[in-house]
Amino acid sequence: MAAKERVLEAGVVLTPTALALAAALGNTGLGVHQRPRVALLATGDELLELGETRPGPHYTCNNRYLLGWMTRLQGGLPAHLGVAGDDPAEIEAKLTDTDADLVITTGGIGHGDRDFVPRVWENLGVMVHFRQINLSPGRYSALGSKGRQIFCALPGNPWAAQVVFSEIVGPMLRRWQGLSIRQIPMLPARLASSIRNSSGLYRAIRGALHNHEGTLVFQPQHSRAVSLFRQVQASQVYTLIPPNVEEIPSGSAVWVAWFDGPLMALAPWSS
Repeated sequence: MAAKERVLEAGVVLTPTALALAAALGNTGLGVHQRPRVALLATGDELLELGETRPGPHYTCNNRYLLGWMTRLQGGLPAHLGVAGDDPAEIEAKLTDTDADLVITTGGIGHGDRDFVPRVWENLGVMVHFRQINLSPGRYSALGSKGRQIFCALPGNPWAAQVVFSEIVGPMLRRWQGLSIRQIPMLPARLASSIRNSSGLYRAIRGALHNHEGTLVFQPQHSRAVSLFRQVQASQVYTLIPPNVEEIPSGSAVWVAWFDGPLMALAPWSS
């Protein structure tokens, strides 16, 4: 290796190999970015904590755990604030004392009479930067700030929250940590069946990716005849369709993005 030759670039995830190279050259320490702390709060009277039971129709709160695991994949340090009902005072009490770098809530961000997160943000002095995005699912999402803290309000629907996290929160966490690769890496694939988008918003469609004779094939999972649980189980990637597309025929080239990965390590593309 020549003198003054660069061994490690700034903005990469440190791997065992990279650390071994640094050690071989006599480095006793390396400057790194601090991992962002991310507070997660789910809202909704219908939500139950894991193991909790209550009479009436309720749902186990899985989206907070989903986003917590996705936060870890992006290098963040999640802290769970629990569940708050559809009560502005309860939501505000949960958010008041957190000193996390990023504060994420799920649910309560639409325009209904039980969507209280915007009111809570106003009470807390959060400056709102946007309250809608051009994406379905996930249109009613919001971003705000207060001092050094960033506030992000995501939909209560787990699939909508997952895709908004992938498109907006994930790149933000990577930038926070000084990573040079901030956008979601995309893979080229061929459509296994046609898809369409008659709305004026970008549409995210989840699906499965498999190899067919050396070509990656994307199988959309958007049939109403298949349960949402089955669609989620069979999906690893998603694609974005531009607004007002009458049809993208089967066999067309599309770009797909991963939204899942192993929890044992950071996603491999981060390095």
